[in-house]
Amino acid sequence: MTAGTRRCFAASLASFTLAACGGDEVVGTPVAAGAIQPVVEHDFGVIPHGERRAVELTIPVPQEGGPWLPVAFQRSCTCVRHTFVAVSPTGDRRVIAGDGRAEAGGSLLAQESLRLGLEVFTEEKEAADLPASWTPAQVVLQGPGPRLARHFVPLRFRFGVESPFELVPTAHLALDELPRPIRYERSLRIDRRGRDVKFGEPIAVEPVADGVLQRPSDVELRLDDDGKSAVLWVAVKPAEARPDGPVQFEVRIPTDRSDGYVLRIPVSGAVVGAIEVEPPKVFSFGRLDLAAPREMRLRLVDHDPSRPADFVVVGVTGNDGEDLAAQFEVVLEPVEGQPRQRIVSLRYLGRLTGARSFRGELRLAKAAGDPPVLRLPFVGFADR
Repeated sequence: MTAGTRRCFAASLASFTLAACGGDEVVGTPVAAGAIQPVVEHDFGVIPHGERRAVELTIPVPQEGGPWLPVAFQRSCTCVRHTFVAVSPTGDRRVIAGDGRAEAGGSLLAQESLRLGLEVFTEEKEAADLPASWTPAQVVLQGPGPRLARHFVPLRFRFGVESPFELVPTAHLALDELPRPIRYERSLRIDRRGRDVKFGEPIAVEPVADGVLQRPSDVELRLDDDGKSAVLWVAVKPAEARPDGPVQFEVRIPTDRSDGYVLRIPVSGAVVGAIEVEPPKVFSFGRLDLAAPREMRLRLVDHDPSRPADFVVVGVTGNDGEDLAAQFEVVLEPVEGQPRQRIVSLRYLGRLTGARSFRGELRLAKAAGDPPVLRLPFVGFADR
């Protein structure tokens, strides 16, 4: 690396986040800038997907200001694990936690050198070709004393990934929104790239706690395989017990390769309710002249095809239970080309002139006499 490149790299590290992977945060006073340190670097090359690569690097430690304690290794790539090891002149080794706890391995002793072990876990990346590129990183050392001086050692590492298969259209299956009553199905194609590989039965696993996986009961998988390429079908019909919000799981397909390679395909989406309200479900009139009418609109989407898409008004009430139907007009209209959508307009009629504000909710049901399926809040404030 040339001196100019080293200066540019050091400058880029100045803007590199000091929040380490895993949420570690570095606080304290950096050591005053001096001569630019040599950059420690390593090139792992292009790694076949599913394999791991490891290296141990020597980290330069200042001769003055110690004893030094490694407190963090900061990098943007989460598939790289690290270990700090203190090595004595006789070769004795001890692991240092590297999380700022002096009792967890202690600071470097006199004559000890600091090694940084790095290991790349390519199975944690998507099964797609990744061109080799450099990733900046840095080791953070903490000195003694109340000022908690910090010394930063910049480094970088490089690796790429080669996938044995091509996944079309992408190596990540995005299911987008998953309305609760609907069975949603998507597929992707697996091209063997000429390799003689047999696939086993796919399974789905999702995390439920740290290190704990389960087989989701509301996911169905099917693999259609003609020997040259295969098509994976993933169907999800959200279970009642599954809450609204993000869904993330992984499809694992075993192979007959001698190394036991398992094709791992991440799947993501978001469970939404049977009825969606766009934008967020509140009629916010803001500040207004309470003597002047004003109208607000929301879009309703009923995803459940087992019932009509229409709604009926069953109440307009204030937060205190007062009937406010005479103060508002409600209109429900279809959306052209969208048979499951309706526009609901709530029009304030300008009659609450003696009030300072109004708050309440519009109640909608699927049929007259039915209980409400939607309660849409509304709020407005006098502009005086």
